[in-house]
Amino acid sequence: MPQIETYSCDASQAAIQVASQNALSNRADVHFLHLDFLNSSKRKSLPAPDIIVSNPPYIPLQDKTEMSPHVVSYEPHLALFVSDSDPFIFYRAIADFASEKLNDNGKIFTELPADSARDISLVFRSYGFEFIEIRKHIQGKDRMLKATRLP
Repeated sequence: MPQIETYSCDASQAAIQVASQNALSNRADVHFLHLDFLNSSKRKSLPAPDIIVSNPPYIPLQDKTEMSPHVVSYEPHLALFVSDSDPFIFYRAIADFASEKLNDNGKIFTELPADSARDISLVFRSYGFEFIEIRKHIQGKDRMLKATRLP
């Protein structure tokens, strides 16, 4: 799809290096940006998208002890965990960015913690997103959110 411009940002330079190698091996044209998405002034430099896809960190740090050791030992903590005091910080950042930059009829797709779908839906509603769908994963738990920006 040569007409599509794809941007990817991450706060981790190491993650960008891995993703760049994956894109290269799959012949995908992706613009990678080393950017902390939580920094609102930095994300203003991103172009206006039609689609936002995110699997943000959403596991409260206090839940680390309940997780499988192979996940905690091998997955980057920056990609998994959020502060116990503000577990929806990334969802607010995505909603804030999208409320300013997402093109009309644009869509947001994001993974959710299974027990927080309703609360995260309310986050997106508070930023003006009225058309929100929650989808279940294969085990039947709420796991994906789709929000559409209406004109």
